[in-house]
This record gives sequence, C-alpha cells and structure tokens, in this order.
Amino acid sequence: MTENQNLTKEKMNHVLLSDYTWIHETGKDGKLSWDSSMADLCIWVHQLFLLFAITDKHGNARKYKSLVREICALTNRNAPHNPNSYINNSQREDSAWNKTFITRYKEIFLSGEQHPISHFLSREKDR
Repeated sequence: MTENQNLTKEKMNHVLLSDYTWIHETGKDGKLSWDSSMADLCIWVHQLFLLFAITDKHGNARKYKSLVREICALTNRNAPHNPNSYINNSQREDSAWNKTFITRYKEIFLSGEQHPISHFLSREKDR
C-alpha cells in the first residue's frame, strides 16, 4: 500500500468513527431512520467493529451484535437475530452493475462529505 493509500484509509477510519458519534448524537431524539438495506447497516457496523475503537464502560471492545442493536435502535430499525449472516452473504466485490456498500461509502467520503453515513439515513422533520 502506498503512503497516500494508507493516509486515505486512516482518514476513512476516522470518518467511520465520526459517523458513529454523529448517529449517536443525532439519533437520541428518535427521529433518524435507516433508509438503506439491513445488509448495508450490518456491513457499516462491521467496519466499525473491526476498528476495535468503540469500547464499553470497562474499556473492552464492544461486541459486533451489541453495536448492531445500538445502531438499529438509534435508526428505528428492528435488529436482526443474526447480523453475521448479512456479512457472510454480502457482496465481496463490485460488479459491473452493483457497487458494494463500502465502495459507495468511500466514494461519498472522497467527495468531501463530512458524514457519508447521512446519505443512507433520513430524519423526521420537527412538527
């Protein structure tokens, strides 16, 4: 990997964590909705999980399934019983007609969007 690719990967990891914090703050009022597929949600959370940067109150890395449950609760989705199945069955590579979630997320990130995850969410308007 080149130095530029390493820097981009490091920045993208930072944005993943920033998006997690943003969802945590923005989703507290119960007005966020995940508009993309459950597979996309699980893949995004799995990327967060692989960073081992989100910890519990004891400083231990959070479990994947607990992160999925938390994000589902914040985005008004029912948590899947087996989120690992979405990872195991997810598309591994881009095809001519279908880009993987990570490719779509990275393209949004590279366009300069502060919170790429916001493209997969909607927010209920205040009344």
